[in-house]
Amino acid sequence: VWERFCTFVADHVAAWKVKYWTATMETNKSGSLHMHLMVQFTQQRNCRTGPFAFEGRRPNVSSHDYLGEGACKTRLQQSFDRGMFYVWANKVGTVHVAANYEPCWTSAAQTYQVLGKWPEALWKQRKLTNQQYEAYLYLTRDGVLARKRNLEAVRDHEAAAAEEEAMQANMRRVRANPALYQPFPPVRAAQDWLAMFREDRLRYPLLVVLGRSHTGKTEWVKSLFQNPLELKVGCLEVFPEGMRSFERGKHDGIILDDVRDLAFLAAHQEKLQGKYDSRVEFATTPGGTCAFTKYLFAIPLAVTVNYSTSNLDFLETHDWLSHQGNRVVIKFPEALSVHPNEDGTSSLDRAMPVVSEVRHPQSLDFANERKALLLRDVHGLTWAEIQRRVVNLRGKAPSVRLLQRAHSDVNRTLGQRQYKYSNCGRKAVKSTPKVQKYLVQRLLYLRTRSTCTSSTLRRELLRGERLQFAKAVLRLTKAKLRQKLCLAMDGVVLSLPPRDATDRANYCAHGDTHMWRLPSEAACVDLAGHDPYPFQIPADRIVPLWGGLSEGGFAIVTFHQKRKLTTEEWCRTVRSGKLKKAIEALTPVQPAGPWHVLCDNESFLHTSRSVRATQAAGVRIWRMPASSPDLNPVEKMWAWLRRKIRALDCEDLRKKRPPIGKTAFKARVRNILASKTAQTVAARIAVGFRKTCKEVVAKKGGMSRG
Repeated sequence: VWERFCTFVADHVAAWKVKYWTATMETNKSGSLHMHLMVQFTQQRNCRTGPFAFEGRRPNVSSHDYLGEGACKTRLQQSFDRGMFYVWANKVGTVHVAANYEPCWTSAAQTYQVLGKWPEALWKQRKLTNQQYEAYLYLTRDGVLARKRNLEAVRDHEAAAAEEEAMQANMRRVRANPALYQPFPPVRAAQDWLAMFREDRLRYPLLVVLGRSHTGKTEWVKSLFQNPLELKVGCLEVFPEGMRSFERGKHDGIILDDVRDLAFLAAHQEKLQGKYDSRVEFATTPGGTCAFTKYLFAIPLAVTVNYSTSNLDFLETHDWLSHQGNRVVIKFPEALSVHPNEDGTSSLDRAMPVVSEVRHPQSLDFANERKALLLRDVHGLTWAEIQRRVVNLRGKAPSVRLLQRAHSDVNRTLGQRQYKYSNCGRKAVKSTPKVQKYLVQRLLYLRTRSTCTSSTLRRELLRGERLQFAKAVLRLTKAKLRQKLCLAMDGVVLSLPPRDATDRANYCAHGDTHMWRLPSEAACVDLAGHDPYPFQIPADRIVPLWGGLSEGGFAIVTFHQKRKLTTEEWCRTVRSGKLKKAIEALTPVQPAGPWHVLCDNESFLHTSRSVRATQAAGVRIWRMPASSPDLNPVEKMWAWLRRKIRALDCEDLRKKRPPIGKTAFKARVRNILASKTAQTVAARIAVGFRKTCKEVVAKKGGMSRG
């Protein structure tokens, strides 16, 4: 059929007036075959299905592009090529392919370029296998590294998912085989140890399972949990890498299997205690650049050791491991046949008494609940068979309804039923004044989530000062504010691009949000750009200046040499008339003064010499709240200026112009700020000052969005 179809297409190419064509035969999910034919006509025409009928079968003719991506009007031929490739590609189920127009890596007479996103689209639609997609990546030579990393991540995830599925299937098969796996009998000491984790404690003991090798102690410990995290420790001195995969809520316990030296437990005492108020740091690099932590409060932690384990005497001599409240030692398999003490209590009860829950005498204890769950979910037994193997607290067979209710009430995350009522045996006592004071403080903290500290007081005082300033501005009419805001002034430190070619490229690229890097390039200094903070720029590349704006526009006050102005430099600037000229250039409402200048709380502005110099020039400083850049309109102007300068720096780099010096840079800044666009932007920023103050008032002193 395929050969007849190819002959049919080749014989009718001239009659159809077709320039290029691609055909493929593919299999359906049901196993049947179908064929695709993609053609490009020499001219636009309105076709019917009749001329394309093959052996009496009319095709499903459609002018739409493949995968619903549509055709690009500006790159029409590229859209046709994309459709040709979608038919030509070796997709899942492809049997045969024939064409007179093929990709550029083939030996066809007429070829076309394949973009990397074309096979990527097919791969995302699950039409290409991972191996075929990887082959097309290298053949297209388009975005290979980025797409290859994406492919490898998907491969790793699929491999991990397949491995997890196989592991779960093996576990279900092995545990369902009575010849290989049978439920362990309940151990009173282990039940009491697990019961501790149902209540709050400052710390919880470890479970140390001591026994000979190849006795099944690891399988027994795993049977205590629903989904534990098993870590093979062996002779390691640090926690295995698998500890990073621990997820609270998914794993209901941690098993440290085959610990060869109890010095490992002693060395990691702070990690094994699982404090309630802090996360545990398991690994860190020098300086703390990379680290990972876990929250292990109320997470059962079991350890399996052999009689050949080193430092077993730590269980009797070590300050921490020898304490009865820090570890519970169970000898295996002897514990499977251990009975309670004569007084009905176990050694664990004597070490750490626990609070027992009140249960109905006909209910099930924890061990029988877990046993019923395993027999039903793992072994798949009927309720009648489970009823014969499980006993209630009275030692009798429970009802089927009780078993079904207990099975449905089990929390799969916690691995147990959650009871609403318990009897702790405590008596109510009258609280003392100190206890009442503590409870009030605790409730206040829980409701407000804040404590009265010095930082809180400073924050609230600043919010009040900002709110008072914004309300004072809003009380002024627009005309009064135009008259008072003669100049909103502040300083800025601009920077020149570096001379080195690599540093200059990185400097101009700063601000781009994303870039591709290899894992080995994460900490590569050569790929990092300069940070925009002024104190990180060398002194030979800084251009500091002071300027201001009003509704009349923007004016430069002065350029200076160092990052910060001193009192002497400021007084010299004011006496030379530069501040007065800047204000007069913005056409203030009062041409002869006096004028108000809004500025930050720079220390040199408020010295006695500076105050005398500004007052002599007819200028009064309008003070604003500290740490409030949003209340100084000129800060928005500096952001606009930096964007303009960066655009020009990038243009110089793109056109391969040499880096400019300080003199040319100052001239560029003056030209930008003197332009009509800059004056319009400055005037609009000044007009929007009232809007900023309204937002601050609405937020009760909070920072505005600008």
